[in-house]
Amino acid sequence: MPDSDSKQKKNLEKDFGSAFGMEEESNIDLSNIIRKFKSLDYGYLIPLKKIFDAKLLRKKAIQWIMFFGLLPLIYAWIVDAYQLEFTEVVWMIEIYFCLFWALYFHSIIQPAKKVWKQGIGYAIFTAAIGIPVLLSLQTLPVVSDLYRNLSSRNLFSQLTGFVFGVGILEETCKALPLIIFGLRKNTIKSVRDGVFLGFLSGLGFAASEGVTYTVRATAEAIYYGSATGQVLTFLDRVMSGPLQHSAWAGVVGWFIGVAAQRKENRWQIVAVGIFFMAILHGLYDTFSDGIIGIILAGTGFLIFMGYLIHGDNENPQRNISESPAKIDDPKSIQ
Repeated sequence: MPDSDSKQKKNLEKDFGSAFGMEEESNIDLSNIIRKFKSLDYGYLIPLKKIFDAKLLRKKAIQWIMFFGLLPLIYAWIVDAYQLEFTEVVWMIEIYFCLFWALYFHSIIQPAKKVWKQGIGYAIFTAAIGIPVLLSLQTLPVVSDLYRNLSSRNLFSQLTGFVFGVGILEETCKALPLIIFGLRKNTIKSVRDGVFLGFLSGLGFAASEGVTYTVRATAEAIYYGSATGQVLTFLDRVMSGPLQHSAWAGVVGWFIGVAAQRKENRWQIVAVGIFFMAILHGLYDTFSDGIIGIILAGTGFLIFMGYLIHGDNENPQRNISESPAKIDDPKSIQ
């Protein structure tokens, strides 16, 4: 038995030693282990100089990741530090996702530098002024009748209400800052600038509407004791909703951008754009609960991107490049 124990001990020492790259039958040599660790190329394994190089931090992709990766943590700190209310937190989350879409499409559209600030102003105008005006208009006799059609069991009546009520009013609401501050004052210098300004105005509308629906869905979830509907509403209102409203408004912005380049038929062009998107908007709202709604939403995204490329073809001197894909050549989108 003693011989057996001795053999087992030696085998353990052998296996343990070989695991550290030591020769067989040798005891653990601490100095040898340390020497091997010292021999490693730490400049390659942990390249701190390259990681914290200013050139790396200036890359847009890195800035994108840092911004959207850290902002939720900053949000959590702000909410805890200032004990913000639920509605205020929902606003912060809506702004987070709207910023995501705004920055992404800014990299695609690449408007003039001043248009970025102009667009933020348009988004704030739509959220703070446009929507209250919209809510006031909904109380007018003819308009209120159209909105009553939304709850009708007759499909045609619903469609009429969604197109001529919701569609016309909401698309006009999003177009208001472009018409008042852009078209009338001749500050929209290109079609692509019109698209981006419309897109940001749509984000402002979607953020305000999204907060309202999310708060309402949360209250209903608490009352009925089921969170499924609230979660789905939240996902729609922070991701798909902003993109849809912005895509529709971006197409209207394209029409306004075209009108801004011409002296004749300006208002007719704008009216066609608003009515075109009002039809798509109304169709989507009518069939939003089924597969047809998904198809219509995808159609809206496709139309928006198509107009973006179409607008660039009308202005070949402007380069269009996006991150991560380049779309200045329509053939590159297949």
